[in-house]
Amino acid sequence: MQRRRIAHTVVASIGALYELTYDLPGNSEGTALLQPLFTASVMHGSIKAYDETGVDALPLHVGKQDWTTATVGVGVRWMCTMGEETLNRSVIFEARGAVLQDMGDTQGKVRAALLKDPEFTREVESAEVGSTALQLGIGLRAPVNDRTQLLFNAGAELRSSMTSWNLAAGLRYDF
Repeated sequence: MQRRRIAHTVVASIGALYELTYDLPGNSEGTALLQPLFTASVMHGSIKAYDETGVDALPLHVGKQDWTTATVGVGVRWMCTMGEETLNRSVIFEARGAVLQDMGDTQGKVRAALLKDPEFTREVESAEVGSTALQLGIGLRAPVNDRTQLLFNAGAELRSSMTSWNLAAGLRYDF
């Protein structure tokens, strides 16, 4: 069995997200809401250079990587209450969709070399995924008490060369 060792790998990432919405009544009872939305985010990531033993004990040096990507998007969110008669509380259902556009670094690039032969340094590029995405999702929020909610979410992001899915469950507490 091969032992693989990676030494001194440091990954750092920082980002910010802003979402702007406007509430439009969805029905006359006030139990539904339509929200056009605009979203903007920026993310910077960095991986410091590192060495690893590689396959068949061929040591490999991988250079530093940096990337910055900004994303803007427009979409819509539909929210409504449901389940009041059966659960004795208002559960909030949410469906959302948005079109996103990435700008900036769309492909990771790194210089890699065999430590035994540093003259053999080559640039390696990651797969380039599409910069336009369709984002879809649904969610439920059920109150547990005045300050606590139980959350369930499912989402997908569809782009050329990449599709991602996510499922989440959690507990939210409002201070």
